[in-house]
Amino acid sequence: MSGEALFDEGIKALQAGRAVDARSKFQGSLDAGMDTVQLWMGFALACVMQGDLVAAETGVDAVLSREGRNLRALIIKGDLLAGRNDEQNAAAHYTLSLRVASLLPSVPQGIAKDLSRIQNHLEQLN
Repeated sequence: MSGEALFDEGIKALQAGRAVDARSKFQGSLDAGMDTVQLWMGFALACVMQGDLVAAETGVDAVLSREGRNLRALIIKGDLLAGRNDEQNAAAHYTLSLRVASLLPSVPQGIAKDLSRIQNHLEQLN
């Protein structure tokens, strides 16, 4: 199966909540030489669902190295840092997320909820 086909299967598995299967498919795509922002984001999300936060951070870092203003990746990175009680770096990622979002014409509903959550988080830190 090609890297693209594995990626497509990984997306379907992720949408169905099958994190183990999704991660396996995304890893297969990576092993096949595929290297896209979408693939790394899918991998990171599958890892978060599995609770493998170290691998999730690897995926998010790969996204951010390619798209430093990727809104979803910035939020996930902030969440991972906050989970380690690294509030200063979490706040930096959250603040950048809010700045990036303010420049967009609109944000998806799921991300809008996250933006509200991180805004509250930042307010609690002050």
